[in-house]
Amino acid sequence: MEEFKRELKRRIAYIRWFIAAIALVGAYDYFMIRNTGEKSMAQKVAIGFQIAILVAIGILACIYLIKLTSTLWEEEKVRLLYAQENDDTVKLFREKAGMPMILITSMVMVLIGAIAAYFSIAVFYTLIITAVIQMAVVTGMFFYYKRKKE
Repeated sequence: MEEFKRELKRRIAYIRWFIAAIALVGAYDYFMIRNTGEKSMAQKVAIGFQIAILVAIGILACIYLIKLTSTLWEEEKVRLLYAQENDDTVKLFREKAGMPMILITSMVMVLIGAIAAYFSIAVFYTLIITAVIQMAVVTGMFFYYKRKKE
């Protein structure tokens, strides 16, 4: 159980760095990009998406950080989280659906798409649409295998 607690502390540190990176990108967007010249409609849509996705990811990361921090304080919650993460049926469903690698690549595509919007709107739209389709397919596969198992 001590090894799992160390893993939780490592996750908390990664999430803190991630939140700091999101804050830096948001500050860069606000101070450097937004106030430069006239923008086309596509660029305005991309900037709006960037802000929305950064805020959403930041809020989700903060919620996950709070969850992990509160879990670390109580031994019973640590045991429950450990049991939940090491459940064999959930592991099987995730492996068949390609998780967590597909989720990670989709999120990276969304983040890169948000950054790519500064340079090319076509790349932005392509990456976002691809990530959404990829996550939809994986979610469908996960629920298919889950229903098939039941």
